[in-house]
Amino acid sequence: MKAKVSQNESKWVNMEIMISEIFLIPLNVLKKNTSLLYSLIFASAHIIFHLMSGAGKILASVLTASAGPCEVDAVLWALKQRGVNPQVVYVDDECCGAWQRLIGQVWPDAFVRLDVHHAIARLAQTTASTQHPWHGDFCKKLSDAILVYDETEARRLKRARQSDGLKPENAQAKKKYVPRVVRDGMEIAEKIDAIIEQFKGKLHESMGALLTQTTYTAWANLRKHVLNGCLSDPPGMAMNILTEDPIVIGGQHFHRVRSMRGSSSLEGFHSHQKQWLGERSTHAQEAGLALVAEGTMRWNRKRHNEANFESEGIPLVFANGLLKEIDEIHQRLKGNKCFKDYLLAESPLTCPPICHIDNISNEDKQ
Repeated sequence: MKAKVSQNESKWVNMEIMISEIFLIPLNVLKKNTSLLYSLIFASAHIIFHLMSGAGKILASVLTASAGPCEVDAVLWALKQRGVNPQVVYVDDECCGAWQRLIGQVWPDAFVRLDVHHAIARLAQTTASTQHPWHGDFCKKLSDAILVYDETEARRLKRARQSDGLKPENAQAKKKYVPRVVRDGMEIAEKIDAIIEQFKGKLHESMGALLTQTTYTAWANLRKHVLNGCLSDPPGMAMNILTEDPIVIGGQHFHRVRSMRGSSSLEGFHSHQKQWLGERSTHAQEAGLALVAEGTMRWNRKRHNEANFESEGIPLVFANGLLKEIDEIHQRLKGNKCFKDYLLAESPLTCPPICHIDNISNEDKQ
């Protein structure tokens, strides 16, 4: 979510906790102009931190005065008290600095990794222009230098499509059904070195050079993290999830692949927040928080229903206390329960989201 800082500058701070077989927390900070979007005007809070689970549920949305990791120290400890125990933490900066130190205190066994897309953005945003004819090719080469498709599965898909009378090579199908892994740090560095060298000094007839001195500086800084393994997948962890329902191509079964890396799943959440708050709208702090909390509760219940294949009859609310009251009344009046037991179960995922640091209990802070 965006919180307006001034007339010309704003920041998003998104924290995402992926709760599934692998626990992840991507954290990213983006600066964008909010003139065409929506804004919240807060007296002392400039940032909203969001924390999302792998099932797509928001676990916390809190206001902070800055994007510093220390601002959400209490929130992370509160989540730990609730039973959240991530194995991997993805960040957009400070992967070897402040975030690593804080995460190490809260979750000592968690790996800290740099988000791949933000790593690419560090270089892509330094080019002469995003409208440069070579900009798209440059970004694709960077992505291919970091992520590589499983060759065995790619060949199997190619043969299956061919036997089904389809075009063997299809980028969209490959992206859907073939898992990708992150290359070794040394291999990534060598490939990006080659890409930089390829575009270095190369001039377009109308747009000139693509790379700038800032690009070279950004790569020199990023290269250290690449060699340090900050982009690499944690050892022994499968970072791709296959959906249960397969699709048959050429007589063979393929499953859609969902990557557990990064914070991309949080990006779609922002468009829904615009609907809750109203585009181009401004709100007082308490009103803004109320709208965010109410929208988040409905969002979480919808994700919960989808995960349990419930499409009808379950209200789009997240407050377990309210559901329990309704269930008890229904039991007294009708003689049977209204909701299934798993909908009322207490767990880190069914606790109400943390919407204000001041509301964190003393027990959660311990």
